[in-house]
Amino acid sequence: MNARSALLAQPQQLNLADQALTLKVLAPEDEPAFLALHQEVFGSSADPVWFDWKYKLGKAVGMSLWHGQRMVAHCGGIPRHVLHQGVLQHDLQIGDVMVSPEWRGALTRQNPFFHVSEGLYQTFLGAGKAFHMGFGFPNDRHMRLAVKLGIGWRIGEVHQLRWNLDAKANSGAFNLGWLWRDVVMPSSAIEAHVSHDAGDAHASLQLAVEQAWQRMQSDAHTLKYSMGQRDWAQFEWRYLKRPDKRYQFVVLKRPWSSQCAGIAVVSAPAEPGAALLWLDWIGPTQLITTAQRMVMKLAKAQQASCVTCWASAELEETLAGTAIDSIETCAVMGVPKASNITADEAQNLRWWAMAGDTDFL
Repeated sequence: MNARSALLAQPQQLNLADQALTLKVLAPEDEPAFLALHQEVFGSSADPVWFDWKYKLGKAVGMSLWHGQRMVAHCGGIPRHVLHQGVLQHDLQIGDVMVSPEWRGALTRQNPFFHVSEGLYQTFLGAGKAFHMGFGFPNDRHMRLAVKLGIGWRIGEVHQLRWNLDAKANSGAFNLGWLWRDVVMPSSAIEAHVSHDAGDAHASLQLAVEQAWQRMQSDAHTLKYSMGQRDWAQFEWRYLKRPDKRYQFVVLKRPWSSQCAGIAVVSAPAEPGAALLWLDWIGPTQLITTAQRMVMKLAKAQQASCVTCWASAELEETLAGTAIDSIETCAVMGVPKASNITADEAQNLRWWAMAGDTDFL
């Protein structure tokens, strides 16, 4: 542990723009100040229930900067098990990076963004620390600032792919053929506390996820992907226990089998004519194009105008033959330099990432 990270075990006093500030690790009692900053920066509706889901149930950590009793900046992270070429590591997914608007103009290299970001990284990342490495999906402005300050590497982009339904009305884009069948399971029908039937649906979904993830893990090893773990514990926390969103789950099976070949996660049904967001696929990566047709079929049935999907470069390559209508950059991928990894290693990671790998969609 270096001198800076040792200091951050206790609150650290700073002086910035002739103002006395305090840098400290986020604590449970900081919830009201955190939520106030989150609402100020993102215009969000984050509330104590959401905070409990992410920072208590999800065991997220954070570094916060205070001016008196007011939190003015924050950088956080969620623990995430990641398979790197088949090797399971305990990483930290960076998020909730926010600076109060009135503090963004601090004309110093070591500004609020630097202090909360580097404070988090030096405290939690690297050899001998709680997490092997950090990674995240920042916007371009945050990534450029991290690179300029010398605290992060930009390692790639995440693109939003879009398939328009009207352009494919007479194609086979919605056809699974006779070799596959799909079963739709909305999250509202799986909440085990509602009824006995819902409890059965919950157990069925758990079995499906476990079967799908078992099949997917071998691909992560064989194809040397970096892939966030998608086991039942992660799935349940991310999609079933989240208090402010609902999702649909589409299970892919053979007509003659009860076994789950894979499961797609999509957004809850929207108004007719809206987009349907495809968040995740858990299953063999070679079935991703079949999964895409399955999601398109659902979108057509629910009168969506299009299907959108976030895709890292590796994932986009596997979907290249699906007649994508548009591609645009929606996020970049970054790795903090404090991670226990070299610059070359970071640049050569083959990430398999989708929208479900974020925590905000």
